[in-house]
Amino acid sequence: PAALLAADPRCASCQASASSEHDAAHSKRVDWAVEAAAVAASEPLTLCATPSGDLTFSVTGNPLWQAATEAERLAVVDAFATNRVVESVEMHSAAANDAIARAWGRALGTNQTITSLNLESNSISSAGIEALADGVRASGQLRQLKLANQHKPFSQQSELKLAEAMEYNISLSAPAARHLPRLPPRRCPPLTPPRPPQ
Repeated sequence: PAALLAADPRCASCQASASSEHDAAHSKRVDWAVEAAAVAASEPLTLCATPSGDLTFSVTGNPLWQAATEAERLAVVDAFATNRVVESVEMHSAAANDAIARAWGRALGTNQTITSLNLESNSISSAGIEALADGVRASGQLRQLKLANQHKPFSQQSELKLAEAMEYNISLSAPAARHLPRLPPRRCPPLTPPRPPQ
């Protein structure tokens, strides 16, 4: 159901901002289920479309997204599994955590249009990085993945799993690996067997 948001204590922006743009955003009625349904059906977006009208979904700096519940955010991300229109997703500093990363891992496994995913400056840890690695491995379209500046630590094992997935997914470009580990070059065996000693 739609909810009227006004000085919502869940919204960090409410605590730090008194801007008219922020207040106007909170005076809107928000039904994230409607946005999730639009994403899933590849219909025009109502809340998170970019002003230029291109094929980008962006919640970066969106106080409505910051005020959404985790369940609402998950429903929207899960909806990308069937979306056939959006090519770029911007979730920079968008309260993304491991649950959101797991949802992206699932969505990337079936989505055939997303070529760029920006999850920089969030709170994704090892479990989320590993779930994203599974999605990266399965994705046939992803060309760029941005994960720099996470606010939670993650293990070397999770970094390695992501690096291996990136090696497997040949569609990812070299700049996509920026801020991420790369596997050492593989040593290939010699083409001819060594000669026995005489």
